[in-house]
Amino acid sequence: MDARLAGIGMLLSLAASTMAVSAEAPPVARTVDVVDHPFGMNLPDPYRWMEGKDNAEFQAWLKAQGEYTRRQLDGLPGSASWRDRLQVISQKLALQVSPATAAGRLFYLQIEGATSGKLMLREPDGTQRLLLDPATTQGGKGPSGIASYAPSPDGKRVAVNLDQGGSEITRIRVLDVEHGGWLPDEVGPVWSEMRASWLPDSSGFTYTQMAQPSDQAQDDPMQDMRVRLHRLGDKQDVDVVLVSRATGGIPLDAREMPLADVQQDGPWALMEIGGARAESRWCYARRDDLLRGSAAWRCPVDYADNVHEVALHGDTLYLMSMKDHPNGRMLALDLRSGPSKLAQAREVLAESGDAVLSHMRASRDALYAKRMTGGIDGFQRIDYTTGHATPIALPFAGSADSFATDARDDGFVTTLDGWIKPWTLLRYRPNASSMQDVTPHASGAIDFSDLTVTEVEATSRDGARVPLTIIHRKDAVPDHQNRSIVEAYGGYGISMQPFYSPRRLQWVKGGGVYAIAHVRGGGDKGDAWHRAGQGANKGNSVNDLIASAEALNQLGYSSPERTAIFGQSFGGLLMGNAIAQSPQSFGAAVIGVGMLNPVRLLEQRNGANQIAETGDPRTADGLRTLLAMDAYQRIRPGVAYPAVLLMVGLNDSRVEPWETGKFAARLRAASSETRPVWIRTDANAGHMTSTVASSVAESVDMYAFLDAQLPGRAEVASEP
Repeated sequence: MDARLAGIGMLLSLAASTMAVSAEAPPVARTVDVVDHPFGMNLPDPYRWMEGKDNAEFQAWLKAQGEYTRRQLDGLPGSASWRDRLQVISQKLALQVSPATAAGRLFYLQIEGATSGKLMLREPDGTQRLLLDPATTQGGKGPSGIASYAPSPDGKRVAVNLDQGGSEITRIRVLDVEHGGWLPDEVGPVWSEMRASWLPDSSGFTYTQMAQPSDQAQDDPMQDMRVRLHRLGDKQDVDVVLVSRATGGIPLDAREMPLADVQQDGPWALMEIGGARAESRWCYARRDDLLRGSAAWRCPVDYADNVHEVALHGDTLYLMSMKDHPNGRMLALDLRSGPSKLAQAREVLAESGDAVLSHMRASRDALYAKRMTGGIDGFQRIDYTTGHATPIALPFAGSADSFATDARDDGFVTTLDGWIKPWTLLRYRPNASSMQDVTPHASGAIDFSDLTVTEVEATSRDGARVPLTIIHRKDAVPDHQNRSIVEAYGGYGISMQPFYSPRRLQWVKGGGVYAIAHVRGGGDKGDAWHRAGQGANKGNSVNDLIASAEALNQLGYSSPERTAIFGQSFGGLLMGNAIAQSPQSFGAAVIGVGMLNPVRLLEQRNGANQIAETGDPRTADGLRTLLAMDAYQRIRPGVAYPAVLLMVGLNDSRVEPWETGKFAARLRAASSETRPVWIRTDANAGHMTSTVASSVAESVDMYAFLDAQLPGRAEVASEP
């Protein structure tokens, strides 16, 4: 046996010796005597040993945790019944999402049964066909999935970001629409959200490549990204680097992510520079100069301008800015005049007093804007010549999550859904009297007519009025006896708009209550609402969540011991802090892939990318801000904490699983109660589950866990 294998064997033996593995108790984690004192602070870290890449001891501990939790979850009384119910629901599921158009063709992802999204095509004559079922694509770790895609301008090819096991680190492959099958072109690694930007003649595309291992700053693949140009038929190694820190042209920080957008109907190219933050920097150059590698970039938009989105038509750059206008307004710059400051822009659409400007897109015929009022979306058509804004009627009140245009065609496509209203696929043509419903068939024959939605407001600690959506059965009795779940996120200005989830609604059909707290840090009330829960203001988000749970109880929908909180990713930061700050307010918590130890932000992949939203641990003020929101550091011994189920995907590229491990170990050791603190692991998931089947399995475990931990009516739900 070579020395490396022997060392790993010894490490695994050590891990086994430090775990008390039995059917009755989860594995116990050893502790280390580590205390940091940055800027005079006192930061004990007894589970520091869990950190690090390829940490065999932690991986063995986490594996044993997952196996223990799996046995416990499978043995819960409600597990089998929830599995039966949700599997029936998944088989009835048929949703159409993420539409895009090119050359008159409509592309979309269809989610049905227990599969991940399939790429579909609708021809101009209405005929439809399957283009790609990712389940048939082999390679990599775990099941394949379509993370994003981009059709070529001529509609003959699609650049597909394919991932494996939900890792979110994808490779772009090119699908031949006319003849089927893959072209030999393949590039990567590419972050899942960063689609290809096709050249106008469909001969190739630009893409943003993640750093290779040898080039990674601090072992972080999210840093030092670069924009490259791929010509169809070429190998990746000849792809020209257009923009990077090394090439110059645009000054870039290592953690900034450049993304090119090549104009289809004009001579320009745009470069968005940003990351995990709502606002971006924007630069522009002549498209032909960019493709020749001689672009002279002009950058009129900096982070301070608070521009969240842009759209380009002809020589005009439209900008959605929140600077000094927290509900957003639309500005325009004439690129031919070469402006250097956003102050030279003219106003196209003024700020609204009650509606938040959330998105805009440029089409051939007009500019289209989406505004949100109380979570409900509305559209406006803005004439390029007159600037006149005309409202567009929607078939029902809901959230238009996906919204896409084609620079060479008129109108737009979108999806529309509500809290209890299924997804509808819609196409708008300016010469039509109403929006066309192009949904291929009924989106799931599921009856939710016995449910209703109540919108109220909770009063937070500082008096802020926090919107609270409550989904419940029409016959729900406000006697404080209902089991309830309160979900929240509260980060990056992301709004918790109406979202149709049959799995969520099954909890409600079963007699439970499901509430969504629109806490500060999100964008539900505009940019000011986001800033009020960002960075040093993150305590407001936590207080909003606690106040929302209290309001649910005051209204009689539940009681503290019957109330669970649920959040994922950045929302996990809220959940951890809420149970640390007010453990008596909840009977249980479910935290998915949560950010729980942010003072260690720079010790993990994707950590530097979060600094703008959270704080910089390299400065005293930044570290104090992170410490105030660090749930791991806020845990205190001898406190009666609620039951907690933590869920992690082993292929997570956004939040390291050791954050969950450290939090669970410390919470379990500190709690004065014997309530469970379990870690559920999924070897085929990343930051989020990648298939319907894995999402169903996650919900089964969550609901069975909450049934076991929250007292309530032993009620049998009606059939789905």
